[in-house]
Amino acid sequence: MGSGAGGIYDNTYGQRQSTDSIAESLANQHARASDRSRFEASGGEARVSIPKQKAGGPLARNAEHMREDFNLGDDGYFASEGSKRHNRVFESDDPLRDSRSFFERISAGGEDLVEPKVDALRRLSDGTRINYRQVTKTPNSPAVQISRSKTDIVKNQKIHFVNGDRQ
Repeated sequence: MGSGAGGIYDNTYGQRQSTDSIAESLANQHARASDRSRFEASGGEARVSIPKQKAGGPLARNAEHMREDFNLGDDGYFASEGSKRHNRVFESDDPLRDSRSFFERISAGGEDLVEPKVDALRRLSDGTRINYRQVTKTPNSPAVQISRSKTDIVKNQKIHFVNGDRQ
């Protein structure tokens, strides 16, 4: 990478863009200001990525109030590890009640959306999506899925709620 000509940088959307083609974009009045400022600040050669937020945001605020009730660990995951790290298992004497409570609390303040195959879906103001399914492939195990998380305080994950006496 040189000082502008022929260099490469990452734009706002994480796409690699040639510095040769950015000249046209910078001249365009519709170019994203954030792309322009990152490119200019880099001298035309640095690759810039946007780090996740360490704290703050609606998901992190909601999760902090749930830390003890639903076993949120410092690693950003609720409950116990399931078959994969992002699959979690929360044992309960009433999985239906607790899964619904979890969904309502973690998605508080979100916008209700409609999507096939989910019973409820909310999008938080930071873009995080949280869906609730009462019926899943795992019998008697409702689930809440968190995706597009913008914070390390809560990772993307799916939490299955199971009866506590289940082996």
